[in-house]
Amino acid sequence: MNTDKVPDTKLKGIKLIVADLDGTLLKSDKSLDDNIKDVISGQDYKFTIASGRSMILVKRHI
Repeated sequence: MNTDKVPDTKLKGIKLIVADLDGTLLKSDKSLDDNIKDVISGQDYKFTIASGRSMILVKRHI
């Protein structure tokens, strides 16, 4: 996993970001990477997840 910080840039024109959990947002131990938390919090766009998991399993990560 790349541990570099994401540059502080505005995603101009982006209104919604959708990402998968496994292999995208979650580390191998199924925890959410701190860099991802920084990127998805406090921005001007909406963020949601898409997953093949059941909602019960997804809820522990949101």
